[in-house]
Amino acid sequence: MGSTRPDDYQVREAALDASRSFVVQAPAGSGKTGLLIQRYLRLLATVEHPEEIIAITFTRKAAAEMRDRVLDALAMAAGSVAEECGDAPAEDSHTDTTLALARAVVERDVHRGWSLNAQPARMRILTIDALCRDIATQMPWLSRLGGDAQISDDVSPLYRQAARDVVAMLHEDVPWSEQVATLVSHLDGDLGRFERMLVEMLSRRDQWLRYLLPGRVDPRRRRAELEAELARAVADELAALRTAVPPQLAGELAAVCGYAGDTLLANGSASSASACAGLEELPGAGATERRRWQGIAAVLLTKDGKWRKTLTRRDGFPADKQPRLQEMRARGLALLAKLASAFSLRERLHAAVRLPEPAYTDGQWRVLDALLEILPVATACLRVVFAERGQVDYSEITNAARQALGDEQAPTDLALALDYRIRHLLVDEFQDTSHSHFSLLSQLTAGWMPGDGRTLFLVGDPMQSIYRFREADVGLFLDVAEHGLAELDVESLRLRANFRSQPDIVAWVNGVFPQVMPPENDAVAGAVSYTPSTAFVVSAEGEPGDGCGVQVHAQFKGSGDDEDGESSSERDAEARRVTALIAAARAEDAGVSIALLVRNRTHLQAILPRLREAGIRYRGVDIEPLAEVSAVEDLLALTRALLHPADRTAWLALLRAPWCGMTLADLHVLVADAPDTPIIDLLESTEACKGLSDDARVRGARALSVLGPAVRERGRRRLRRWVEGAWVALGGPACVDAAAFANVDAFFTLLDGMDLAAGRADADELARRAAQLYAVANVEDADVEIMTMHKAKGLEFDVVIVPGLDRGGRSDDRHLLAWTKRAGESEDANILLAPIPAPAEEAPPIYDYLRALEADKDLHEQTRLLYVAATRARRALHLLGSVAVDDESVREPVRNSLLRRLWPAIGGAFEEALAARGDAPPTGDTAMPPAPGVLLRRLPAHWCPPSAPLAAKTRGPEPEADPAAATVEFDWAGETARHVGTVIHRALMEISREGANAWDSARLAIRRGAWQAMLTNLGIPEQELPAALSRVEEALDRVLADTRGRWLLEPGHEAARSELALSGVDADVLTNVIIDRSFVDADGIRWIVDYKSGRHEGGDTQAFLDREQQRYREQLERYGRLMSAMDPRPIRLGLYFPAVGGWREWAFVAANGAP
Repeated sequence: MGSTRPDDYQVREAALDASRSFVVQAPAGSGKTGLLIQRYLRLLATVEHPEEIIAITFTRKAAAEMRDRVLDALAMAAGSVAEECGDAPAEDSHTDTTLALARAVVERDVHRGWSLNAQPARMRILTIDALCRDIATQMPWLSRLGGDAQISDDVSPLYRQAARDVVAMLHEDVPWSEQVATLVSHLDGDLGRFERMLVEMLSRRDQWLRYLLPGRVDPRRRRAELEAELARAVADELAALRTAVPPQLAGELAAVCGYAGDTLLANGSASSASACAGLEELPGAGATERRRWQGIAAVLLTKDGKWRKTLTRRDGFPADKQPRLQEMRARGLALLAKLASAFSLRERLHAAVRLPEPAYTDGQWRVLDALLEILPVATACLRVVFAERGQVDYSEITNAARQALGDEQAPTDLALALDYRIRHLLVDEFQDTSHSHFSLLSQLTAGWMPGDGRTLFLVGDPMQSIYRFREADVGLFLDVAEHGLAELDVESLRLRANFRSQPDIVAWVNGVFPQVMPPENDAVAGAVSYTPSTAFVVSAEGEPGDGCGVQVHAQFKGSGDDEDGESSSERDAEARRVTALIAAARAEDAGVSIALLVRNRTHLQAILPRLREAGIRYRGVDIEPLAEVSAVEDLLALTRALLHPADRTAWLALLRAPWCGMTLADLHVLVADAPDTPIIDLLESTEACKGLSDDARVRGARALSVLGPAVRERGRRRLRRWVEGAWVALGGPACVDAAAFANVDAFFTLLDGMDLAAGRADADELARRAAQLYAVANVEDADVEIMTMHKAKGLEFDVVIVPGLDRGGRSDDRHLLAWTKRAGESEDANILLAPIPAPAEEAPPIYDYLRALEADKDLHEQTRLLYVAATRARRALHLLGSVAVDDESVREPVRNSLLRRLWPAIGGAFEEALAARGDAPPTGDTAMPPAPGVLLRRLPAHWCPPSAPLAAKTRGPEPEADPAAATVEFDWAGETARHVGTVIHRALMEISREGANAWDSARLAIRRGAWQAMLTNLGIPEQELPAALSRVEEALDRVLADTRGRWLLEPGHEAARSELALSGVDADVLTNVIIDRSFVDADGIRWIVDYKSGRHEGGDTQAFLDREQQRYREQLERYGRLMSAMDPRPIRLGLYFPAVGGWREWAFVAANGAP
């Protein structure tokens, strides 16, 4: 390493000035998080109270990482891990700076008595959603949220209920019934489609609601304003187009196109180029000149937007030998030759073709006007549903926080209080900010002035803004970087050093992305120009060098193959190439980290079987939908069959599943002659079963012995117990391996979450929820990590492989309303809107135009997605793509593929590869091996559940300890203490869902009423209620102030579960237990933790904890034995005492001596 300081160290030092505000652009690998932590430490050393600083992230994982790294720095500075500090490089400038800043904080901590190590909750490092919730719940009346609304990750049922409430207005006497009728009629009376589209719009209301303000103006004025905005949009595009014409060619362009227009008009042609007739100079930039510019585009460009190579009769140049015609054709071809390099003009001229007439038809306006009335009504219906169900989504929490703060002209008391308390605001990943979150930040910083001691620190990378689907708008970052935020002077800084990638990768990225990213920023269009980096990492001597750097693996297919590259032979060739690359990297360095990144999960269909075939172990991160796991598919079929005995498809799948395993031939015999009879009735019918094989009759009888009683229990048991009991009795556990049990457990947890009695469950809703979850990635020591490019953001790997670059993305569905915002200061002005076309109607030009603008933004984001993928690599990057070949020339990739985005920079590599290939056949023509036959996996026909040992008996709930066996250690005893413990357990489970970072004293105060109600319902006498409630609150306060308590409740742990129910045979006894808390830590250790809520009033607390450990050791050892039967990982057991902050832990040792 040539220097311990990066070449941008002065920028990094400036960013630590606690008196100034900054927006920092931090490219991939530039140490963004480290800089953010240093800034936070610098600020901590200057404030009176840690709560004066708020650091905001966008994920719980990022918040936890930042908090842990701050605490680690403070621990190192305090000398608690001096050994580690001594091992650090003596000249690591970043570490030295961090330690120096941390030492200043430690001194401040001691001087001010903060006790940050004991009370880390005082450091306000939290997600933006947690901040919104804190704000909203402090002012429940003003926020209109209420005091006890819960954030739900899946509010689709609530969206559907609100949509159905709107649809119901069709037949109700309400002011909006006519508008509902208009929209339903426009959609050909398809109520189901109308409902689905309303659901989709409600899920995205954060993007459009701020633009719709019904009742401000009458419809005629509103129409005039929107059409005027359309006209300005058209005029602005034409003005930019006119400017792009080289001045020295303007006259010639007008003459050539005018001649073509005159010729076409004289010949009666319907070509749009005839609009150029009479053209003597360039058209103006007004909207009325739109057709003239479109005529110019028709003369000079092909339909796909390329400069013409010839001029024919259809273009206004007939095949005639008249001197004048030949002269003009020659002049036209000469003009095209001069324009060949005018890329900007070509792009803008092609874009002009899509410009619409800036006026709605009466029919379009009638639909749009109805939408402008109904969409806010639908939002109001949704808020009613939220209030009724006590659940909200994240958008509503953000909106509630904004309501609680008021506005700049009329701030609320809460806004004024926060303005006084918050001195410094830090925001990570600022490029992913949505408009709602940005408005909240603006409200929090309203009135901040330069030099008043309050600062704003925004850090992110607009080149990595890839979350438009989550409402992120990269234009907000670009605006602040250029103009600042309100009255606050926000200075713009750019980091350059890349600490991640080898120099050859950095050089490749620096060379390629300036060619494929826009040349300049455009906040409205979502265009981000490239900012180069400099490599700080130098390859170590002796480090593996073969295969390092960037390699483009070009593949080819014949012109007859599908253009989007979906031929199976070509995909198999790519899969084999990927497999070979992984094997080669592992052979070179067994410890290498490898990532396989794809744009869409469907791009892995050919690759995963090849990896399995080659024995390559992989860990898929949110890759395989839970509903597509075979064991879960069988469970879904079982659940559907039990819920709906007449669902023949579900019953056939159930009988085909491994626990029954009837052949297709037997199933056909069973159902062929009785198409309308429920299958369970056929199984009970001797006549229907007489044609079955002997094997099938045995299998059917065994299934019926379980399913018959189960169906009769419909509506009498909770959903999970009902389905799980039938599954176990059928032999389900014997049909899955250990790895599949995690996915089975996830399914049963899903049933728990639906919280419905068996008779009222919705099978379709269950299938929908299962489809939204992903199979558990539990492969130990995987050779390769597989994930989407979005999931890879923030990660890094030695080797990165990106296949399927030639494959197109998903097409965007049509929405009820198309909208986009143009450049302008006003939030609700400069808006372009268009209604959805009728089902059989060709999309109107305005609607197409707005969708095209959004498509352009998507293309910009696709390029940024490629940048994210490429910059994950430390040592090697492999890019794979396939293109079609026509007459030994390479055809351009499809427009919406990632390869098309890279084509200007790497297209030459494909041309070279094609030339080097010679006469070899295309790589995609490799013959596929024959498909393997279908293997029917099933239990033996006479299978029966394994018997419990003869001495086995059922163990019920854990017995209470014998009062006579130990001295009572509590100042309370009896029912009241037990009920206090019950409420504490429930509260800890609630906290564990969101994590302790989302809770503070204000949040606890809000839940006080709920806990009091629980205590009352449990039967605590009124005179004991205040003391009982106080015990609950004291215990929870202690947990939130306890580092270990917060760690135990962290929801980001792997396989984290609260109140985990386990059943099994232990010591010849059938045992049912409930584990308070279990998870797998970062070291792969499975923790089993039991909460003990008792208090000890004596003096020797440690002796009390030791006695409690001995008292409950056997109970936790039993938990360990049950867990070890299903999880091979090392296990540690723990007792946590919330009321005293006590902790005891020990390793579980299995009977065979294994940990």
